[in-house]
Amino acid sequence: MKSPPVLLIMFNRPDLAEQVFGCIREAAPPKLYLAVDGPRAGRENEAIAVAECRAIQESVDWPCEVYTLFSEVNQGCGAGVRAAIDWFFSCEEAGIILEDDCKPHPSFFRFCEEMLDRYKDDTRVFSVGGFCELDSECFANCSYQFSIYNLIWGWASWRRAWQCHNFKTKAMEEALQGDWLLSHVASGEAAAYWRKHISSALSGDVDTWDFQWRLAIWMNDGLSIVPSSNLIENIGFDTRSTHTAHPDKRYYGFGAIGIDFPLIHPETVERSRLLDETLDKQRFRIGVPVPRRSPLDFAKAVARRLYRTVFPQA
Repeated sequence: MKSPPVLLIMFNRPDLAEQVFGCIREAAPPKLYLAVDGPRAGRENEAIAVAECRAIQESVDWPCEVYTLFSEVNQGCGAGVRAAIDWFFSCEEAGIILEDDCKPHPSFFRFCEEMLDRYKDDTRVFSVGGFCELDSECFANCSYQFSIYNLIWGWASWRRAWQCHNFKTKAMEEALQGDWLLSHVASGEAAAYWRKHISSALSGDVDTWDFQWRLAIWMNDGLSIVPSSNLIENIGFDTRSTHTAHPDKRYYGFGAIGIDFPLIHPETVERSRLLDETLDKQRFRIGVPVPRRSPLDFAKAVARRLYRTVFPQA
C-alpha cells in the first residue's frame, strides 16, 4: 500500500506537538489530518496554546493534503479524541494515529504501513501498536506478536475495526458482569483490574476513550499487534497531561530504538499468552505489590496537585 495517512491529535501543548510533527514531516505522508480540541472556558493561556497547535498546519512543507478538525468548544479527552478518530476513519480506510506526546521513531511509519497492508482483510486483527517495554523473550524471534492488549502510544488501525468502537452501550456494561471478562484475560486479578477501570470509563467517572476501545476489541475476539522493540517515546509526562501528569520512573529515558527490516512474521495469527501475562505484570502492574510511597515522593505529589490547582491554565 502507499504511505498511510496520519492523524495528529493535539490540544494545549504546542512544544510537544512540534516535536511529534517534526517526525511526521520526516516521514512525509501524502495525507495529514490535524485535530485540535477547543480551549476550556476561562483559560486565556490555554486559548493561546490551542491556537499555536492549530498553526502547525502552516508548517507543512511537503506535497501533502492537509485536513483539519478544530473544535470551537472543549469536548474533553474522551469525546474529543473519539470525535477526531471517528472523523479520520470516516475519510480513510486505514491510517496512523499519533497524539501530541507520542514521538515516533522513523521506522514506526514503515512498520505501520506493512502491518496495515498485511492484515487489512484479517478481521481478527484490530490494532497495530508502536510502544513496547518488554524483553525480546516474549516475541519468539519474531518482529512482533499478537496480544489482547492494544497499546495506544502511537498506533494504527482500520475503519473496519474502529467501527466496532462505542463509548457507552448496554452490551458493554453486561460484558463486565459474570465470568465473561475472566474468559478473555489471563487471571482473576486481571479480570478485577479491568472490570474496575472499564466500569469507571463507562460510568463517566474517568474521561477517556481507550478503555471502551479495548473492551470493544475483546467483545469481537480481536487481537492487537505489539512490536518486539520500542518505536514510540512518550514525551508527555508533565503537569499539563491528563493521564500522565505523574512521572513514571519506568519510562524516564525510555526512548524509541526502531525495528529491523525485513520483518520476521509469526507463523500464525494467534494470541501470545506469554506476552499478555508479561504485559499484565510489567505494563499494568497487575498482581505486583505497590511499594509504599516515600515521604519525598508524597510531598512532590502534593506539590504537583497544588500547582495544578493554583495554575490550572498551565
